[in-house]
Amino acid sequence: MSPRTTKRKNLSHAVFETLKKRILNWEYPPGVRLIEEDLCAEFNVSRSPVREALGRLAAFGLVENTPHRGCQVKTLEIQTIKDLYQLRLAMELYVVETLARRPGQETLMASLRADWTDPAPRESDAWAALDRRFHEELAAAVGNPLLTQQLAAVNERLTVLRPFDFSIEERSVSTCRQHMDILDTIASGDATGAREAMRANIEDSLGNVETVVGRLIAKAYLRGGFAPPGAADA
Repeated sequence: MSPRTTKRKNLSHAVFETLKKRILNWEYPPGVRLIEEDLCAEFNVSRSPVREALGRLAAFGLVENTPHRGCQVKTLEIQTIKDLYQLRLAMELYVVETLARRPGQETLMASLRADWTDPAPRESDAWAALDRRFHEELAAAVGNPLLTQQLAAVNERLTVLRPFDFSIEERSVSTCRQHMDILDTIASGDATGAREAMRANIEDSLGNVETVVGRLIAKAYLRGGFAPPGAADA
């Protein structure tokens, strides 16, 4: 690969990572147009790195090209989010069943238990980070790197929803109780109970999806000063 090609690839990767982070954090809400000229000016790059970055974002399922409107941030459908939660549920049921059937998890259980014994007041972002750590450390303990990677990929798509989930009243209290149930059933070797406890935990979040997404969309448009999709055509 020539130095020129390497430089272009590096620039493209930097643009891609920045735009991906903005989209996943909903700094660009669904329907917002990503205009090549504006991005070239912002990142001080030519069209090639921007087009490569937008192509990768499309392959990642975050943007789409639509007739007469160009490249837009893809609308994340409620059903897509629910599908992601169902995929996460399938993986995590396997995780807790595997761990419950495997002795010697005392150190991991103690470490995770310390975070969830008492629902002390925290910001929703802090709760969300602890929640992701809880689930991913359980998955890592199974010892299957592909499983860990796939769960992390799903969690990345759901990252921005988690703080809003914890903004719902009593969610932190119920999550503490559910996580302790998960840890207790794993520690006692109760595989069926561990699956039931994990299912209850994830399905609670799944039940909040429509409320969470509604709040998230409203905040994204208000924060960014964007008009909702179609407003300019009205």
